[in-house]
Amino acid sequence: MRLDQLKYLIHVTEVGSITKSAEDLYITQQGLGQAIKQMEVELGAILFRREGNRLTITDAGRKTVKKAKEILAGASQRAGAAHACR
Repeated sequence: MRLDQLKYLIHVTEVGSITKSAEDLYITQQGLGQAIKQMEVELGAILFRREGNRLTITDAGRKTVKKAKEILAGASQRAGAAHACR
C-alpha cells in the first residue's frame, strides 16, 4: 500500500464522495475508484458500501482510516526530522 492511497482513503472519508475527492485531488474518478478498490483487495476488506451514488464507510474502513492517519503522521514526523538533520 502506498502513502498516496492512504491520503486518498482519508480524503474520500472526509468528503464522502469519490467525485468531489477526485476533483480536490486532481485525479480522475476512475483512478481514485481503482485506488480504493485496490486497497480493499490488498486488505481483504470492504472499506465502503456503495449504494447508488452514496458511499457509507464500513467498520473496516473506519479502522483503516484511523491506522492511515497514524501512518501518515509518523511519515510526516520522520520527514521533518530528516529535513532538520540537513
